[in-house]
This record gives sequence, structure tokens and C-alpha cells, in this order.
Amino acid sequence: TRRSSDLGVPYSDIMAKQMAQSGQILVPTMVCAELTCSDPGRSFVSQADLDQWFYPWRDDMRQFLPLAFHYGITLAAGSDAGYPPLDFGSIHDELSLFIKFGATPAEALRAATLNGAKACGLANICGEIGINRRADLVFLTSNPLENIDPLRQPLQVVVRGAFVPHAF
Repeated sequence: TRRSSDLGVPYSDIMAKQMAQSGQILVPTMVCAELTCSDPGRSFVSQADLDQWFYPWRDDMRQFLPLAFHYGITLAAGSDAGYPPLDFGSIHDELSLFIKFGATPAEALRAATLNGAKACGLANICGEIGINRRADLVFLTSNPLENIDPLRQPLQVVVRGAFVPHAF
């Protein structure tokens, strides 16, 4: 049985069921491990750290994420952006990994919006569009519920009610 490098307990169906039943939120930040392991020369990680932490973390999340989706664990998207080799666009890669390992586009989008707000204790004021809610918006070329790739190149962005010059 594999052991979680973060939690020190086996990833299993039992753990997934307990997490879902207790309402825990999982922020796997898979993209950090995936990119670090695929190109270790771009990060400041030693071979010992790769072997001890990053390869097990990546492998654990590859095994556990399908269980998380199967049992309905609430997932929030995180990317560890700012940690080399990650930049602030890597959240798109995180969402793509969610889909690769079993999420629908709607579940991936929810992880990046409402569930992220829940994880931060802000779900009562942001994370979804509604009356008296703060929301930033992106305008896309196609429906992200069918394919999330257009998120990488939005037509327009609105932050706090103001159009933002295209920075992509």
C-alpha cells in the first residue's frame, strides 16, 4: 500500500470515503509534482528530495485523484504558483490534470471557483456569480463545460467590475 507523503496514512477507498463524508476539501496541487518530476532541472529540488517527496507525491495523487472523484471529495484547485518551475498560468495545467484523472470540465471549473472560495472560507461572498457576490469574469471563445482549453486565451477579463487589458 502506498503512503501519502503529506498525511503519513495509506491512500485508500476508506480514506476517500471518510474525506467525502466529513466534508474535507482536497487541494492536490498535482501540477507542482508533475512539472517538477518531468523536468527536475527547472526547479531547485535535489535528487534526494525528488526521490523522497516529489515522486511519491506525484504517484500518490495519480492513484488517489480518481478515488476522490469517485467518492465525491470536494476538490479545490491550487498550483503552488511561484515555486519554480511553476508560474501563475499553471492553474490551467492543474485543471487539465483533474480532467485527465476523472473530473468533468464542470468539476474542474468548480474546483477553481466555488470550491476554492470554500477552501478559503469565502464561499458566502465569492466563487460564483450572483446577487451581492464578488466575481471576476472571463469571456471565452467557446463553452468551457465542453473544453477548458479556451481558458488559456480569454477574449476579455473583468476584475472587480473593470475590464483588464489583455495580459495573455
